[in-house]
Amino acid sequence: MLAALLASGAAGAQSGRIEELDARLAAARADGALPLDEAAIQHDRGRALARARRYDEAAAAFEAALALREAELPAAHDDVALSATGLGVARTGQGRNDEAEALFQRALASREANHGGSSRETGTAITNLAAFYTEVGRYEDAEPLFERAIEIHERSGADAANLSVALTNLAALYDKQDRPKDAERAAERILRVQERAQPRNPLRLAEAHAAVAKRARVRGDVGKADDHYREALELLGGVRTPPTPVVIESLGGLGWVAAERGKTDEAESFYRRALGIAEEKLDRDAPELVPLLEGYAAVLRERGLEGEARALEERAARVRGDEEGA
Repeated sequence: MLAALLASGAAGAQSGRIEELDARLAAARADGALPLDEAAIQHDRGRALARARRYDEAAAAFEAALALREAELPAAHDDVALSATGLGVARTGQGRNDEAEALFQRALASREANHGGSSRETGTAITNLAAFYTEVGRYEDAEPLFERAIEIHERSGADAANLSVALTNLAALYDKQDRPKDAERAAERILRVQERAQPRNPLRLAEAHAAVAKRARVRGDVGKADDHYREALELLGGVRTPPTPVVIESLGGLGWVAAERGKTDEAESFYRRALGIAEEKLDRDAPELVPLLEGYAAVLRERGLEGEARALEERAARVRGDEEGA
């Protein structure tokens, strides 16, 4: 939950969901809904608002959900821990990190009390706390917690989803620490987990291939990146509504592969497709646009289109918030 909310770049995509939940909340109050029903709506509102990076409003929604649940449920109830985690996400987004840490620790203590120290629920709470530490730059605190969560989920034997989440977060930590080999090994572990998972999940498997390809690309391994990006796209072809980030990562990655091999026409085609999807599905300031714009610019410059390349680079700078692009 935490990593997904903090990493979301599609703020505008949540607006319809927020309006729907606002209407549901108003109707529930008008109908005299039970406190726990109102709490569930407020919690969902908090999630949508956090994904839209509207953290002050998200905090208010999670606070309301938490207060209602605390009044109706035991202190260690799972729903209380869930809203405490949500409020921790919002506090992180607000930069109120001491409060956020206390909320994540509270949720972890509740999960341990309710389910034991080796449970799937506890492993997820540990992952959330570690993801918070990663977000605020406390990498030395995050890594052992991720390893503990991974050990818990590996012992469970069949918990592919939660194990993959913990490994994905660990790979992201290694990315931030500039440890490309460790990040690639973590991504390969995710791929092995998804290949063994039953039933087979094409989307999760595609995401795992794209994650391996992304790390191979960082190392400059063109062949390995090509193989895994193509595998990801083939799998995504069987997914009814594939998520935008993995689609544009795979298309943009194949643009990079083609450019590295000197196939500028093919590279331009991949980048144009990726950028078209990103512009349709994501916000104009979504960070996922930056590598596409920069990669496409490099291809255009290779073809001698200096003015068009510079325009894309300036747009990438504006998305990043660079002073020269502001």
